[in-house]
Amino acid sequence: MIVSALKLEGVSEEAARNQISLFDVKGLIEPSRTDLEPGQKLYAHKHAPTKSLLDAINSIKPTILIGTSTVARPSPRKWWRP
Repeated sequence: MIVSALKLEGVSEEAARNQISLFDVKGLIEPSRTDLEPGQKLYAHKHAPTKSLLDAINSIKPTILIGTSTVARPSPRKWWRP
């Protein structure tokens, strides 16, 4: 979604991706990692490997930090069903 929004502002897809750094449970998404999915490889920028989020922040100096999770917990109640 962020890449799409930047493209609407006239930024190329490659330039938009270059502005986004990702960090997962195993560390910074960077090219030396051998466990990356194809979608993650698009955001693997040349950077020193680190497993420390704080070190990555201090090095990359992001203007915004967005936290997300891909692990869903089942709800004890089926609130989405009538």
